[in-house]
Amino acid sequence: MHILCGLRLWAARRCLSQLWRKFCFATNSARIRAGELSGIYGEGPEKVKPYRPRPIKFQGVVALGEWRLKLYTLHPIEIPDVPINFLESVLPVLQDQLCAPRAPFEVAGTDWNHLENYKVGFAMVHIGAKAVFLLCDYWVGENMLNHSVWVSSLNGEPEWQPIGTSGTSVCLWELAVQAHEREAWINHVYNAVAEPDFEAYLADTLTATL
Repeated sequence: MHILCGLRLWAARRCLSQLWRKFCFATNSARIRAGELSGIYGEGPEKVKPYRPRPIKFQGVVALGEWRLKLYTLHPIEIPDVPINFLESVLPVLQDQLCAPRAPFEVAGTDWNHLENYKVGFAMVHIGAKAVFLLCDYWVGENMLNHSVWVSSLNGEPEWQPIGTSGTSVCLWELAVQAHEREAWINHVYNAVAEPDFEAYLADTLTATL
């Protein structure tokens, strides 16, 4: 008898809980549609702007010691190009990122700072709405990207600051470059007829407005 009563009480509480959740969801949905809860989860734009394609331009292969990176630029369509001083300023940053010694970083039995790499990858300099972004990606462990991000002010001379610890990764336009590089890696490294063809990978580039 006590067990039966307990089960009935539990079922009644569960039913009330479900009803309360449905009521709260319906109420908040109506308030969101009415604009009463805008900004409750953090500041943001009232309306997302329509997507506008941006020019993506391959600028050449940059040699940094043993490393070779495809260098891309991205910018809003109303801007002619990325200023040359920004392109020149990224070379020491990339050199340090790729060639400076790294301390071991072991998790789950793997040293993630010293995975096998192939001394090839790609970098992007992107003029965004709030800053200029520098991204460096190189291939490790056969199928993974080591990814780093820096930003510099839109005004004045470039001063690159890392923002990797913020969790910021890539935007919609930068994803287009990564998507191209994924296909190039599959075609010329994974699916190579004989052995990985890194020269063909480096020659497979993207220039488009996407």
